[in-house]
Amino acid sequence: MAFSSPKNFRKFGRRSSSSLLNDTLSKNAEHFEPLLAFENNAPAEESHLDLGINSDDVPEPEPAPPSVVNRKLFWLKMGIVMLTLFVAESSRGLVVPSLFLYISSLGGDARMVGIAVGGFSVGRLVGGILFGWWFNRFGGKLALACCLLVSVIGNILYALGPVTNIYILILSRVITGFSTGILSVVRAVIAEMTTTEQRTKFMAL
Repeated sequence: MAFSSPKNFRKFGRRSSSSLLNDTLSKNAEHFEPLLAFENNAPAEESHLDLGINSDDVPEPEPAPPSVVNRKLFWLKMGIVMLTLFVAESSRGLVVPSLFLYISSLGGDARMVGIAVGGFSVGRLVGGILFGWWFNRFGGKLALACCLLVSVIGNILYALGPVTNIYILILSRVITGFSTGILSVVRAVIAEMTTTEQRTKFMAL
């Protein structure tokens, strides 16, 4: 507003401060919309204040370095996961070479050996599906604990084959095969615990 003459100055002086505030708000309403909306706890429809900052250009903050306690907890969890996988896989690798002689000593033949090997594979197929569903529903801790329990039961029944019968031995192979279905859960847990750079190394273990 110009003050080129005393008349304009006197005219400006007679205006109240409230009228000046109302005029300013009415002329610049679009700039005050976000502020007024925030003050009234109402979301602004559109903010016309452009600061020239693109959210994609803002770098993400770097993660804080892990503490000693976190590293120890990480390796403890990873050790439990690897131990579970070792118990499950050793139930197959350590048993298969002696399976034929074991069944033969109980009066079985090659057909019984085939049934025992096939029962192990069927149990593993079913276990992989159920343990994967269990992991998605309840998490990995309970699934890992259940795998160890089932594996122990299956191996105990396998060791009791001479005092029971050959069918209990075949059943033990099905139960042990079910416990080896934990492989899918182990991979999912490792994927959750590791970063993209670490994942390949721990998956190879």
